[in-house]
Amino acid sequence: DQVSFYQISVPKVVIYKCDTPFSDDILHRIQKVFTSRGVKEEEIRVVDITNDYEMQTHLNKTTTHQSGEKKSSSFPIISICGFTVGGEEALSSLASQTGAIERHLQNEGVDDNDNNALELGTFDKMLGAGETIASGMGTIISLPFSLLWSAPQKSVLSVSEDDVEIKVIHTNWYYRRLHRIFRFGEETISRIHPDHRDLRASHRYSSVKKVSYQDRINIVIEYDDGAPADYVQARREDVERMVSIILEKNGEVVVDTSSLH
Repeated sequence: DQVSFYQISVPKVVIYKCDTPFSDDILHRIQKVFTSRGVKEEEIRVVDITNDYEMQTHLNKTTTHQSGEKKSSSFPIISICGFTVGGEEALSSLASQTGAIERHLQNEGVDDNDNNALELGTFDKMLGAGETIASGMGTIISLPFSLLWSAPQKSVLSVSEDDVEIKVIHTNWYYRRLHRIFRFGEETISRIHPDHRDLRASHRYSSVKKVSYQDRINIVIEYDDGAPADYVQARREDVERMVSIILEKNGEVVVDTSSLH
């Protein structure tokens, strides 16, 4: 049920898998890496993309590893707290660095005041590039459980001089992270593609019911209009500015800062 997915928070670990003769064994080894570090089974989510050939194609594109050597990625692909690490080999490399996985699990992979707050993982960048190519053909990548679907490009939005635009990393309900522009206008919050400038979603301030801090650079914006929550990562000062604007426009919004204590 798609609606039930909308209500969950982003898990600590997401594993994108394809069914192969050895996939279950590899999956078990990957899960053990995290459970041995205190991650609960319910904090690990497995997303099956066996029948999603478009997503497989993008994840299997050649990428440059830290060594500079170009290699093809292999499934499963692992994402930790929204940062896409890569396959089992990349995870093993990370595990060999003392405390590296733990820092990612504690969402300490980026500094609150660092430009890395807007840095995508290798595969997230790859997906973003795929989306750019697809958008040029009048299509965008849809859910991991489907193939490309055609969608007409919405017209580019005009900008008022009073509008505030903030660059963020947006995580959707199936854990895909992409750069977006959040535009705070007079009556609405608009989510916009940073390159094509077309509208991806829009919400009236009156529909915002709650903003929850996950940490200083990550917030969740919840709506009462049936739309999925927005999981947003941005620089610390930009997060504070976004929350301030929302409260200014709608004083009834609940702001949950309990995770900051």
